[in-house]
This record gives sequence, structure tokens and C-alpha cells, in this order.
Amino acid sequence: MGFMLRIKLAVVVLGIVGVVMGFQNLRKSNGASSAPQHFELAALENGSRPVGNPYLSIGPHTALFTHAVMYGEQNTDGSFSNLDYVIYPAISSENPFQENLETLGDNPYQLAPLDKTVLLVKTYRYTHESQLPGAFTEVPAVTGMVMPGAAPLSGEIFGLLKQDIPHLNQARVIVLEDGETPSSMLASFGLMGLGVLGALAGIAWLFKKS
Repeated sequence: MGFMLRIKLAVVVLGIVGVVMGFQNLRKSNGASSAPQHFELAALENGSRPVGNPYLSIGPHTALFTHAVMYGEQNTDGSFSNLDYVIYPAISSENPFQENLETLGDNPYQLAPLDKTVLLVKTYRYTHESQLPGAFTEVPAVTGMVMPGAAPLSGEIFGLLKQDIPHLNQARVIVLEDGETPSSMLASFGLMGLGVLGALAGIAWLFKKS
């Protein structure tokens, strides 16, 4: 494949990527307000759900890093040299599982089943395993965007989570991307428009006769 042909194809691909990213941002931010909606985790666990606004701030909760799934560059021994993200279950102070935490003693990894899970937090804060906090970490609040779709996690990731949380129901769980903020409609449509123009320009260039 000639050098110029590769450049032309790259322009088309970049245009398509721009369209896809713009559409994803638009879909994710649909209905989001400029300020996050505050929601208590206990209310989520009791069946309440935020309506319309995917930009949420969840109050105090316990992050269960014993049940977390890490994703990144993995070594042959199973450890991670780099982390792309971590997904951990979050429970409120009223969650029945808290009773287990009070009686665990010196072995925090012998846990009873965690049945009442409604919030998973996907965070990009940690890039190495050594940065991960304690097994059970009290978090004052987390703010981010709800991942859209009925099944926002891949089958692989969800399967890993279900190893420790067998009763986990992806249709019932909210996955919050820590630190994510809504994109404006103007920015999303602008990215899609530039992507369309770039793709069309690349196609025209690709088929232009010399």
C-alpha cells in the first residue's frame, strides 16, 4: 500500500472516529444538567432512581476494593504494570452488607455474599496497583456521568464482577464514571460535523483521479 493511499485512508478513518465520538458524547450527555444532581446511595439501594439527568453526585459511601475489577496491562504473574481503570462496588451506611464489615476481624477477604448492589463506580484515578486504597474505603462523595445503555459494561468485565457478586444484575445497576462531565450539544454536534466533513473530504481525495 502506497504512502499517499495510507494518508487518504487515515483521513477517512479519523473523520469516522470524529462522528462516532460526537455521537457517543451526545448520547451520554442527553438530558444532563450543567450541575450534578445530588443523590444518596441509600435511596438508590431502596429502589429510587434519578430521572432524566445522568450527571450525578453520590454522597458518602463505602468503596469495596475487595470486590473491584482492574483493567490494564497485565503481567504474566497476574499483577498489573499499568491500570486503565478500576470498577468498584459502592454501598451506603444502611446497606445490610455493612454488618459483615463490622464482624470481619483480621481477615477482610472472607466475605458473605454481597447481594444488594446498585452502584458501580468506574474510576480512572489509579494508574498502578500500589495507589489503590484500603480494602474498605470511606468516600465522602463521587461525581460523574451514568454510563448509558441497559448493559453498559462488557460481558468480560461483568463476568469478573459476578465472580464475587453472583446476584449482580446489570439491568438494575448504575455504573457511574468518576470525574466525567457532560459535553455540550454544540460541541458534540460540532465534532460530528467535522467528522462528516473530514470523512467526505478523505473519500473525495481517495477517488480523485491523478
